[in-house]
Amino acid sequence: MGRLAIRKVEYSGEKYEFASPELPDGLVVVEGDNRTGKSTFADLIFFGLGGPVKQFAKKGKEQHKEITSDVKNAVHVTVDLNGERFRVTRRFDAPQDILIAAHGDLSEVEVLPVHRHEGRRVFSDWLLEKLGIRSVTLFVGSYNGKLNLTDLMRLMYHDQDPDPARVFMRPDRESFVADSLDFRRAIFEILIGTTSEKFYESLGKLRMAERTHAERQATLDVYKNAVGQLTPHADTNAVFLEKQIKDHEAQLERLAASRRQARKTNPTAPSPESDLMNMRRDLAAHEVKLGALERVRSDLVTERVRLISLEGQLIDEVLRIQKIIHAHETLALFSPDTCPCCLRPVARAQAACICGQPVEEDAYQRFFYSSDEYLSILKSKQKNVQTVREARAGCELELAGLEKRVVGVQAASDEVRKRMERWGGSHGTYGTLLEQIDDKIVDVRVELERLKQQLDLEFARNKLEQALAAAREELERLRIETQKLELDAQADRVAKIARFNAIYTELMADTLEDVRTVRLDADYEPILNGGEYREASSRVPRRLMYFLTLLSLSLESDIPFPRFLLIDTPETAGIDRENLSRAIGKIAAVLEKGTGQVILTTGPDRYPNQMQSKRFVTLTQKEKLLRPQRTRAMT
Repeated sequence: MGRLAIRKVEYSGEKYEFASPELPDGLVVVEGDNRTGKSTFADLIFFGLGGPVKQFAKKGKEQHKEITSDVKNAVHVTVDLNGERFRVTRRFDAPQDILIAAHGDLSEVEVLPVHRHEGRRVFSDWLLEKLGIRSVTLFVGSYNGKLNLTDLMRLMYHDQDPDPARVFMRPDRESFVADSLDFRRAIFEILIGTTSEKFYESLGKLRMAERTHAERQATLDVYKNAVGQLTPHADTNAVFLEKQIKDHEAQLERLAASRRQARKTNPTAPSPESDLMNMRRDLAAHEVKLGALERVRSDLVTERVRLISLEGQLIDEVLRIQKIIHAHETLALFSPDTCPCCLRPVARAQAACICGQPVEEDAYQRFFYSSDEYLSILKSKQKNVQTVREARAGCELELAGLEKRVVGVQAASDEVRKRMERWGGSHGTYGTLLEQIDDKIVDVRVELERLKQQLDLEFARNKLEQALAAAREELERLRIETQKLELDAQADRVAKIARFNAIYTELMADTLEDVRTVRLDADYEPILNGGEYREASSRVPRRLMYFLTLLSLSLESDIPFPRFLLIDTPETAGIDRENLSRAIGKIAAVLEKGTGQVILTTGPDRYPNQMQSKRFVTLTQKEKLLRPQRTRAMT
């Protein structure tokens, strides 16, 4: 599968600059004291690959002052993707786009957006394609989203989490979708499974097919109900309607022949019979016009039915979102300043827990989610409902105007009929056979026009039936295909997880003396010694060894994991230096299995001495990561 490696990291701005040396495969150590830029180095890589870094935002609460105060600044990351080298650039004043250039050829630059908008190809799609990883669509309830590199980076970027109780890196905006168990399971399965990508790709198509089938079924049901109310004998199919139309056309021909014969046998017809012919032509013209208006009305009714169906679907979506918001607000029983026991407000000090212990605000509030994203979706859906309602009102208005035109034409037709009756009465000769034949011709023509209108409606219904049948067939095909791929993915996953557990157990047993067994639960979270309580310091090796196990598995087997890790200062949760050094030492042991790259940022004396030769960047209080531009320093 694909390989990702970072070859060079550069920062350029009017005030500051930085350029790393060429970074090789294997272990790359970035050593530095606190506040010298170790985490900034890791964040620059993550930002350059399209990741969100909140301290780089100029409107954030915790800004990186050197970067947010700089101008015309950008990060340049040279990457190897399956042996192809590229230089990607992301500007801090325009982070919505990333510039891509083949290494050594800056004449042709491709610009791709970071965030998805209207189905456009984004930078993540390009990068995953180069790595041979499908950008599949993942579904959580009624919500869906494309898999991005930043999703996979949650198991490739071991960030400096102050509370590493959870293995996955936290998403930039935690929500029930972005941080759901379904999304985390999918990320893990795609990274370790050789068939999981195909399964999730097929599953995404299946979910879309289910949605399409449901929409087409609803549209057909509404159409059938509307046509049944408007048209008598709505159950007659197209074959029988076409037969009835042919019968009426033949009947018209027979009536025309009968009229010609009757005219021959009645030569004493009054001389002003031409007036009668004109009236018949007028009557036929009115009937044809009525038929045309009926067809237009049928089209408008069909459009109104479609709009009613669409409005109903949108209203259902709005109601679902409102329920989600209601559930979210209902379940959010505790705020950061509420006692979980008595539910009374607590005067909590800044950067302190309710119990008084110091805690970082971001970590403290990680369980309290915002409703902003739900409200944004709700407003958008409500606006769509309003737009459909306006379209429906326009359709209703046009129907009302059409009804007035139908009444006018019908009145004109009735007037012609009355004139024909008066004509027959005044001359006394048009009240027998010719009159009966003419009346029958008019009746047959009216019925023929109605049958043609009903046939048009039946053709429209047949199209909806065919579309529904096609959606049903596609749904069944995808269901069978997905079931087969799921079985293949499960069989492959069982073997990979068994190997994962074996590697993970070996690494943990060599790191912590009292660890004997490690296994993954159904959510792919590690359980040590069957779930025994562990001290907080054990969370550091527990999380670090998880990432190293994924790397080890990728080095010994053909899985999508890109054989790359970015590890930022793994020394939180009160771990002592000896255990930390022992844990970090496992990186070199894992890399002996094959060719991969691990970029580690850490402090002095926090890693084994034999790894000193892997130090490629050294940061001190005098030589920090971001250094003043040479030209400015000289002046």
